[in-house]
Amino acid sequence: MEQEARAKAEQERAAAEAKLAARREEEERTGKKKAGREPQVPDPEQAQPDAKAQRNFTDPDSRIMPDGTNKGSFVQGYNAQAAVDATAQVIVAAEVTRQTTDHHQLLPMLKQVEQNLGRKPQAASADAGYFSEANVTDESAAGIGLHIATGREKHTDG
Repeated sequence: MEQEARAKAEQERAAAEAKLAARREEEERTGKKKAGREPQVPDPEQAQPDAKAQRNFTDPDSRIMPDGTNKGSFVQGYNAQAAVDATAQVIVAAEVTRQTTDHHQLLPMLKQVEQNLGRKPQAASADAGYFSEANVTDESAAGIGLHIATGREKHTDG
């Protein structure tokens, strides 16, 4: 994490130096001192990681995500997607992503199904996590019978 902090400070230093050079060039060109504070140039050697910075050293690609089973809890992991043929009960597309929500996963999964099967699916069903107006109105989903919950219903004592 210290290396990353130094690398980030080095990038910030380069950007600040570029801004300073542009500022000085403009001052020379116009003959007027530019208003406002000059950009601060960080010292990469003094850079420290944020006190609250965290990192999973065994699997740095994973992310902290809400735990769907235990409300208010979190889990270090991935978001797995699977598309299953309803008749044959076989997985026809699968993906693992680091995005915590599903609403950006519907269209890529439909595209992967089409690539794997050589045709668009006739229909697709998904839970409310996949619903968005963009998903149901996207032209790539045209001709597919989408059955997506638009919201969650509370369980009632019945």
